[in-house]
Amino acid sequence: MRGRPKNAQPEVTANKILHASTELFASHGFHGTSFRTIAKASGLSIGTIQHHFGTKDRLYDACIASMYKELGQVVDGLAEFLDDGPREFLERAVIHGFEFGLEHRTSVRLLTRAIQDGDGLPSTIRDEHAQPLLKTASETVSAALGIELSVATFGLQSSIFLIVRYALASERELKDFSFGSDLDPIEAVKKHLVQVVPMIIMGDSNFLK
Repeated sequence: MRGRPKNAQPEVTANKILHASTELFASHGFHGTSFRTIAKASGLSIGTIQHHFGTKDRLYDACIASMYKELGQVVDGLAEFLDDGPREFLERAVIHGFEFGLEHRTSVRLLTRAIQDGDGLPSTIRDEHAQPLLKTASETVSAALGIELSVATFGLQSSIFLIVRYALASERELKDFSFGSDLDPIEAVKKHLVQVVPMIIMGDSNFLK
């Protein structure tokens, strides 16, 4: 019978569980994922999973919380662009966000799945992670572009929805999106986002001219 390995490093084991669970929750949702499927994917026993996270609800919340720690890297990265002018800030922020989405598709899929399923994010996750992260990002964008916080918040959320959709697109979709362009599909999307996001946030098509 498989069990918790002797002298196993708890953090390594927990991360292994989180990785397998995030993939499954992102693909099948909360109700479509069981401890049994997580155990099979992670190569660990159900008892080991329960030892580290207790219930499936707590494991799901831990996956969401871990995902927001990753998303925090995007917000932290915005601070690196603050010394640039508004145009350069926004261009670099858009590309930074899109590239992060491409590199962390599983986490992004989990976020969209969590929002779509049921009543959205659990209140604890929303209060402890989602809202503080959005507030920090909105304040950064507001200060960098010299716009009102409410304008920055709505514009940022709308831009995130668009960037996430492109980041989750399949290779075939990206080729369809870039039809008629001589650029690589990824580069074509980046060029498009750099043109469109300023209009969403600033409401001004001449902002980057």
